[in-house]
Amino acid sequence: MKKIINIVVVFGFLLFLSLGEIFAGSLTVRIEKPSSPTSKKDFRIDFVSLDLEQRTVQVDCYYKKPGGSFSLFESKNLKAGGDSGYCQVDSGEISERRVYDFYVVANAGSDSITSASVAVEYDDIGPGTPTDYSRVKQLDGCSYEIKFKTANDNNETAKVELYRSMSANFTADSNTRITQVGMGSNLESKFFTTLPDCAKEYFFAIRAFDGAGNGSGVVGDMGGVVSIPRVGEGVGAIRVNESQILGEETLQDEASNGEEEGTPSPEVLGGETDVAEEEKKGTNRLFLWVAGIGVLMGMGLVFFRRQRK
Repeated sequence: MKKIINIVVVFGFLLFLSLGEIFAGSLTVRIEKPSSPTSKKDFRIDFVSLDLEQRTVQVDCYYKKPGGSFSLFESKNLKAGGDSGYCQVDSGEISERRVYDFYVVANAGSDSITSASVAVEYDDIGPGTPTDYSRVKQLDGCSYEIKFKTANDNNETAKVELYRSMSANFTADSNTRITQVGMGSNLESKFFTTLPDCAKEYFFAIRAFDGAGNGSGVVGDMGGVVSIPRVGEGVGAIRVNESQILGEETLQDEASNGEEEGTPSPEVLGGETDVAEEEKKGTNRLFLWVAGIGVLMGMGLVFFRRQRK
């Protein structure tokens, strides 16, 4: 019986380790790694800290710029026994395009424990604007081949999005985006897209994005003015021009479903989606459950040893 209990306790500790948790005595702490790279100066450093002795837990959050030293930027008080929480990062900590390091320290009574360190890259410079844009109507009269070439921008380009509207002047956003493709810099490619209504005229534009969600300028049909959302700056307008290229790669339209203005889809400009938030909450709930199981196993072990005596 004693061997079985010891095996269960060891298994519980190994499970804690697999979740990336740091623990010492009755106090535990785990830090979440934010999305990286990011184009946002405002983001959260999420953490979970628990204390088996049911003491009030204080968590201190630290950050460091390259070449600097760690500095405290926020503290949070948790309820007795601990909980999940976060510290808010903003422009006070993030100011330049570089990599920043973060960790948290949990304190309960005389005990103190430091989490692992996580790195977040801040990047607010977008990729180069695609070039050599052209569109060619196909023989069926209801579809287009749209060719382009991504910029030679030192591997900044991560994907290209295609937008469509019935107006020459429109906003390139989730409401007009009809498809996207992941690809790198200095590459020729093409989209094939079918019109929702073959009797109507449509206008197209493309835009590149980097891994942090920063967008390039737009290129598309001549004479149009395409407005693009900018992070923290509202909407700006860019006049698009038309040019010609040769294409190599074939990509299929993902949204030929009769919507005249394109099919709305989730934002991709570096923000965290609701799905990601739910996944993070689910991870924290799992941690709390596992920690609770660990507490019960510890209490059971103490009770068993007392009974043996």
